[in-house]
Amino acid sequence: MTITLVGAVVSSLGAPLIPAIATSTSVSLASAQWTLTITVLVAVVATPLMGALGDGRHRRPAVLTALALVAAGSVIAALGTTSFPALLLGRSLEGVGLGLAPVTIAVAGDVFSGERRTRTVATLSIVNAAGVGLGYPLTGTLAQLAGISGAYWFGAVAALIALAAAWSVVPSTRSRPDKRMDLPGALLFALSITALLVAASEGASW
Repeated sequence: MTITLVGAVVSSLGAPLIPAIATSTSVSLASAQWTLTITVLVAVVATPLMGALGDGRHRRPAVLTALALVAAGSVIAALGTTSFPALLLGRSLEGVGLGLAPVTIAVAGDVFSGERRTRTVATLSIVNAAGVGLGYPLTGTLAQLAGISGAYWFGAVAALIALAAAWSVVPSTRSRPDKRMDLPGALLFALSITALLVAASEGASW
């Protein structure tokens, strides 16, 4: 549950920060909104890939790698609050966290059975949605108390805590057969979604 919550909360950090990001990086509000868009874009691509990895023999490495990327992205964003490319890179890495939800649900399906499995899977789904919603007011509070960088430092600490928890509790699935990854399909999907988001966000100015 901690892994799902942290992934969702950290990925949703940002909406209240858009005006401050635009000011600190000297970009327009429309450009600053890409710190949100790029996170969603990465999440859309990462979620099915993480789901496939979670259903195969690479579940534990996938979870640990994803949380390490989220932590690294948060650190990059915290250190790069005056650099728009650095913020974009950091936020893109944070987007991987939203792909953790199907993996944690798969873990619950293996560990629990019967009614407890049903309740746990339902709870994880609710926690994932609630975590995304929680990120917005939390971002505003952290930004008021510690500035833009404070919100992202919080994300780094939370991701490291979740990484430690995952190291302790996520079981290995090395005995399972390997799953084939549709990387060309994922790349094509990413390019098409990127084109759609660019057109939607920049169409008026074009």
